[in-house]
Amino acid sequence: MRQLNSNELLDKFRDNSIDIDYCSHKVLTVKVNQFFYFLFDQEISNRILDRISEDFEDLKIKLILVHEISNARSQKEFKESLISRELQGAFGFFEILNKYKKTNTYSKDYIDLVRDWNYYVGGGDYNDFKEDFITHFFKPFTELFEWYLSESKTLKDEDYFSFEEQNKIIIRIESLRESLERIELKIDFSGQILDEHLEDLEKLVKTLNKKNLIEIIKGKFGDEVISKLISFESFTKLIEAISGEEFKLLN
Repeated sequence: MRQLNSNELLDKFRDNSIDIDYCSHKVLTVKVNQFFYFLFDQEISNRILDRISEDFEDLKIKLILVHEISNARSQKEFKESLISRELQGAFGFFEILNKYKKTNTYSKDYIDLVRDWNYYVGGGDYNDFKEDFITHFFKPFTELFEWYLSESKTLKDEDYFSFEEQNKIIIRIESLRESLERIELKIDFSGQILDEHLEDLEKLVKTLNKKNLIEIIKGKFGDEVISKLISFESFTKLIEAISGEEFKLLN
């Protein structure tokens, strides 16, 4: 599959999530495996999964210790420490990922997580276990993933822009375009070139990470700076609008 932009990724993510929410327990493992293959295959979602691992590293370490101790008391204390939906989502991700990485087919049944962590209350059948898996593991993870896609801040060069940041960047680009039109453009041809470049950037914000996007800005506008169609000051403002940092920090 081709690499999707953030809008396309969200649509595909939600379609697959809903499919898993309502599927039979008999096909749950197959669908979750395919879902995670897709997430790791897409550059934007793969980076989000890395960010969850980085941001919740303390939780991941505690979880490893709980598995090593492997008793009811340590499990109970760990579950009680999941005081926010975000922590529950990171926990769900780490546990699903552990199952996903197993090579033994018989140990990849995600429903087993419900019993492993005593999230069921007496009796019940596989349909109940499947619903408990969705409630305690899968749904909190999908909510956390969507938060990264929608509202997270771009902290590292390899991070992609959330929808919230994309909107802010596009507003700043439009403001800069108006400024260039009022002050700097000398001929219609140069205005057309800059408009085309800026329009391209608005699309690329949804596809590239911060580092790659800034490199493209340098490539697209470098010739215009050299030929003095735009000033170096406006060029640096454009990069700062994307990066949120002073241009000198990016050399």
